[in-house]
Amino acid sequence: AAYVRLCRDSVQVRSAATIAGYFRYKAELIHQSPPLIRFYDVISQSEIDHMTDEAWTKLTPSALHQNQRTSNRTHLLRVSQTAWLPDNTVTIRRLSARVGQITGLDTSQLPLDTPAEPFQIVNYGLGGLYVPHEDSVRRAREMGQENSPSLSGSGDRIATWMFYLSDSEAGGATVFPRLNLYVRPIKGSAILWYNLKRNGDVDKKLVHASCPVLIGNKW
Repeated sequence: AAYVRLCRDSVQVRSAATIAGYFRYKAELIHQSPPLIRFYDVISQSEIDHMTDEAWTKLTPSALHQNQRTSNRTHLLRVSQTAWLPDNTVTIRRLSARVGQITGLDTSQLPLDTPAEPFQIVNYGLGGLYVPHEDSVRRAREMGQENSPSLSGSGDRIATWMFYLSDSEAGGATVFPRLNLYVRPIKGSAILWYNLKRNGDVDKKLVHASCPVLIGNKW
């Protein structure tokens, strides 16, 4: 399967185009259609420390939608811990504003009909993984299984912005099997992709996964 092959690092990205040099942030176009972009040096060490410190006492086993479960293999589908960090500190508000500035999307958080969710901080320990899945909540809503605490009454996830808060010595890559794409974690960088097409349909090509962490842990 493409997921296994990509996680074994047997397929490499053949080429990558760099976005125009006048752009304020260092950006790399990893995949053109659908677009997937990596931004470099978009979060500092002190900001990383703040986020992991804030998340540490809030971490709980990551949830799965029912349609992603089997009777006795749930733990093999997603092995990680999750914490949700709303805009309650100056640092987190600054990071939310930065994401909005880079993407041009509204990243404000509201009690109802919110344009954006709190940051979802995920820690993958040794062996931590997440099998192929999509970030759209449409299917989960149809099954009454939505697990985001803030999206009730709001729209679907238009886009995903993923900070890498650590490197990964071995394993832990983010892979997109239907794009034959392997993205290595680079601390301080972030990747952006759009879960929905312009017509509002879910882009099934953006199914992605987190490969097993083979050494250490990954944030």
